[in-house]
Amino acid sequence: MLSSILAIEVVKASAKLVVAGFIIGLLHRHDGIIAAMLIGYIAWKWRSELMPKGRLHVILFSGMVCTGILGSLAELWGIHHGHWVYHDLSEGRSFPYWLPLAWALSFYYMYRLERTLLADQTPPLFIKFSIFLLVALIFPVIGEIVTIALGVWDYRWPYQFCGVPLIAMVYLIGLHMSVNAIFMLLCYIFHIHDPVFALRTSVK
Repeated sequence: MLSSILAIEVVKASAKLVVAGFIIGLLHRHDGIIAAMLIGYIAWKWRSELMPKGRLHVILFSGMVCTGILGSLAELWGIHHGHWVYHDLSEGRSFPYWLPLAWALSFYYMYRLERTLLADQTPPLFIKFSIFLLVALIFPVIGEIVTIALGVWDYRWPYQFCGVPLIAMVYLIGLHMSVNAIFMLLCYIFHIHDPVFALRTSVK
């Protein structure tokens, strides 16, 4: 029964990524509209998950902010060095307005999925990192494949799979795993019992 529930959650998460990718693909010439839609979505989620019962979900909110900043810095580096290019942006811009929000939401969705896959358990560190690695390997790539196919952007690196080069997959995994490692360390130091990042030894 539990495995069926987990499978359903994985399929749902994948479907949401595909839908989001299609929306971005269809509207990518109007990146301001996409940014406004993502802001509205985050605002809608604020009360239910980011600010439940009037108390800020510090880990989830901080992870979104951290990932949004780090992802944007990585984007600026890649665009500056010509490793990838975003298409059809107005006023000669190379950086879409919606990018920081998309990076922030990537943490949100991956956190939710990891929480579901962990099923409120605190497995050994190896198992937890294996789950993080699986999520980081599959789900960001799904969104990239859809948006690349719809002409939002493209990579200039070789050795590509459906438009996503191997080195980009490594970078995506590295960024998400690094963020998760940071929050696991913070949870350990400050004894925070988070359902995703808490270690056994950090639980009082």
